[in-house]
Amino acid sequence: MVEEQQGDDGHRGKEKRQQQDLIDGIFFGLAFIWGALVLAADLSGFKADLTWWTTGWRIFFFGIGILALLGAMIRLLLPEYRRKIGEGIVFGCIFLGIGLGDQGAWVWPVLLGIVGLTILRGVLLQRR
Repeated sequence: MVEEQQGDDGHRGKEKRQQQDLIDGIFFGLAFIWGALVLAADLSGFKADLTWWTTGWRIFFFGIGILALLGAMIRLLLPEYRRKIGEGIVFGCIFLGIGLGDQGAWVWPVLLGIVGLTILRGVLLQRR
């Protein structure tokens, strides 16, 4: 009887981890697809018609930043996925900053502020 309970708890824990990691899995899948599309556009000469296309790496990082921020927003909106929100926002801002280059100088002060607020939130909520 004890073994059954341990098995059930382990099974439920595994299901919960899989459910929580669903957003991470979707993010990584979309990130690889985005990378493939950017690389294909870069190699095919498609970018020649686009005046805003500077380098494939910048476009790649910009897209990854958008995906990370969307993942963080989904985590905020859905309570069952509410974890690692700060990480998604920080990584999203970092990738956006890399993708925007000089045009995204405003990203770095915002990122530092978000990191500071995330640290304070973690410290203050941990003491409760």
